[in-house]
Parts: sequence; structure tokens; C-alpha cells
Amino acid sequence: MIKQTFILIFSLVVLSIGIESSALAANSSGVKLYQSECSDCHIPYPSNFLGTQSWDALLKGLDNHFGDDAELAPEDLAKIKTFLDNNNYDQSRIKKYYHGRFDSPGTPLRISKTVLFKAIHHEISDRWVTKNPKVKSFSHCDACHRGASRGSFDEDDVRVPRY
Repeated sequence: MIKQTFILIFSLVVLSIGIESSALAANSSGVKLYQSECSDCHIPYPSNFLGTQSWDALLKGLDNHFGDDAELAPEDLAKIKTFLDNNNYDQSRIKKYYHGRFDSPGTPLRISKTVLFKAIHHEISDRWVTKNPKVKSFSHCDACHRGASRGSFDEDDVRVPRY
């Protein structure tokens, strides 16, 4: 079981983390806007962590984005939407490679509610995260993943803060 978990996590990291350079080049203004706008409040989560329907729902609700007003100018929103339409979980190598095994039912608005996230983090104790005042929530990726702000979620670079 441990060997299977390691192989699964290793392949998920290799296949799903990061955005393909050709897709970035095709919409560089969209990715730059996405990174700059989202990083005002949190790390710009990798776009391939959520599917098309989830990103669409999040973009439609920016006036109340988890309690904050994150509305954007229409032209900026259009560029970000184009980027997300082309670089989400539904377009990802992980979906193609695993034939949709990690598809999430419904329209999750939180990455931590996706099947993919749960598969990767299934061994993480709740007390290490939500009961840890230095982490507080699974949405604070950069509290444990030291490379999260650069889009790197390498398992070897994880350090859970102690309290």
C-alpha cells in the first residue's frame, strides 16, 4: 500500500503540477493577470487543480469570493477566464493519464474538496492542519509546501510547522 501511494503521489506531482509552457505562451497576459490578481490575497493556486465548471462558478462569484470582494474589470476577467478555460483540470495531463479517475462530483469551489486533493493528502492528520495555529486551513498551501508560491508542491519540500 505504501509503495502504491508513493507511486501515485509521485506520478501526480510529475503529471499535474505546473502549467505547460505552450499553454502559458498562448495566453501570457491571462496567466500574468491570474497570478497577480490572485496573489493579492493568497497564492495563485495551480489552475489545473480545479475543473472548468468550478473555475466558471468561482469567476461568476467574485463579488463574494469566500467573503471578500474580488471583482475584476471585465477585460481582465475575460483574459483570466480564457487562461483558466485552457489550463484547468479538465484539460490536464493528469485527467488524460488517469482517464478521469480523479474527477470530482459536482462543482467543488475549494481545491481541498476535490478527489485529487483528497487522494494526495489522505495521510495528513486534521490536527496537523486545521488544529495547527501555524497552518489553520488546507487552503494555506504555503504553510507546509515551501515552494507553493512558485507552483512547486514537491513532496520532498513539505515541512509541517510544529506548534
